[in-house]
Amino acid sequence: MEKILKNDNLKTFTYTCDGFFLLGLLLVLFPNFGKSRIPSFLYPFFCFDGMLSVYPFAIFSVMVIIWLFLKKDYKKIWFIIASCGLYCLGNLIVTLHGLGKIIGKVTEYDICMLDGSRLGFFNLISNVFSSSTISTRLFISEGIFAIYSGLTQYKEVFLVAILICFFYVDRAEELNKLFEGGGIATFIVVCLYEIIEIPFIIGNETSITFLKMINPFFYDVHLNGSWWPPLILSSPVLRGVFAEQSFFGYYLGLVSVLFIHLLLNNRKKVFWGTFLFLSYLFAFLTDSRSAIMLVLGGTIIYCFVYYIKGKSFKSILIVLLVLALAFVGNDIFGAIKGKSTENRTTGLENTDSSINETIKSVFSMTARSNASRYGYTLATLHVGLKNPILGVGQSYIGSYISEELLENGNINEELAVWKDDQSEAGILNSCYPSFNQYTTSFAVGGIVGLIMDFWGIGLIVLFYLYYFVKNGKKVKSHSFMVFSLLAIVAAWGFSNSFTANYLYVIILGLGFLDVISCYKISKEGEINE
Repeated sequence: MEKILKNDNLKTFTYTCDGFFLLGLLLVLFPNFGKSRIPSFLYPFFCFDGMLSVYPFAIFSVMVIIWLFLKKDYKKIWFIIASCGLYCLGNLIVTLHGLGKIIGKVTEYDICMLDGSRLGFFNLISNVFSSSTISTRLFISEGIFAIYSGLTQYKEVFLVAILICFFYVDRAEELNKLFEGGGIATFIVVCLYEIIEIPFIIGNETSITFLKMINPFFYDVHLNGSWWPPLILSSPVLRGVFAEQSFFGYYLGLVSVLFIHLLLNNRKKVFWGTFLFLSYLFAFLTDSRSAIMLVLGGTIIYCFVYYIKGKSFKSILIVLLVLALAFVGNDIFGAIKGKSTENRTTGLENTDSSINETIKSVFSMTARSNASRYGYTLATLHVGLKNPILGVGQSYIGSYISEELLENGNINEELAVWKDDQSEAGILNSCYPSFNQYTTSFAVGGIVGLIMDFWGIGLIVLFYLYYFVKNGKKVKSHSFMVFSLLAIVAAWGFSNSFTANYLYVIILGLGFLDVISCYKISKEGEINE
């Protein structure tokens, strides 16, 4: 076995794994790739709305598991099996507990409204246990589906993150280079796209023509007959290669932190400063609250930790200067947009909203979609508080939300539409989109659900806080970046979903690896002392 692990084949194997990791990182730009352009037999891989990253990371995972078996590293393999088993068990318990609370209300109509895998499992169980009651068959089929969905989520999120950590635990520098290189490469792709899109915000007809031609390659326009995602935005703002501005914002929040790190820790200040300037400018031109708040939040967190750990304040001034220049650039574009409105013939709306107004809208209960978000968040929080240990189950939360909305009078026009959809879907389905991942997890699984969904990021952030305080100025500069990235990822949960793309998974893997590296450094320091 030692010979196998030391020969040239191992290098080839390692570089191949690196290649698939890098490819997965590059493809995070396409989280809503058009299913119309994908062979139907490949649909099972598309668990999260057509993420192209699923493919390379699936291959990466298989290869790393084979690598662990070749090394006979059975402790790590058993850790994966045990953690996956616990996750699926938790999902099973939460689901059966939730079903048990409503089983007396289930009608034949509710069962007829099941679809996809859930309906398939129910029909299969009905054929095998035809003499059993409907309730018994439903418990069995929903239990099987709970294990299936638990495996799917664990495979797509935690398994990949854990395997990234295991594979690079002795090659942390190589992983850092891959992440930095992949981040730069994706940003170059974004910049190339923005050469076409930026003229759009000032009403350039040629830009609009090109966007109409190329956008359908990145996502299916008007999914399932709905208004989203549109071919061309009704407002003159940026969304990049993504289906909507908030997804672009998640990406920009992360790359802006990467560029701050590279700017403060490398000599090519002008080069990295330019990249950082563009990431800020793109975020401001999205007019997206997610984008603006994430880049500003990431900047504040990184610079704050950088400063309190004894780093130069002069370096931070460079970051603030770049940020100020981006503000000026946004104002210039705002002025150009204002002047172009009189001559515009495209029928697009003019949104002359400042960054200040966009930030203020975050704290307004009536601005944009805040009323819907507030009503949903309050409703799911109340559901969780009434069911604090095991929640009400992922598939059954919809009816509870409708009841809470009625009870608290928080139904606006948007929420009313989903409430009507929910009444048609029955109590075995949920038609509400998630506006807050934390309160949703609490309502779905109670405290158990919160632990299941956030154990990874929670443990990492807690370790960092402890490590930063204990080790003072000895903290690695790379840890500043990973900590800031994780803080930004945590902020996603207050918006829509962690699984908007594979960036969460990659950052989680970086966090696991950095925690282990920091722990080793800390232990070595104690031994030396």
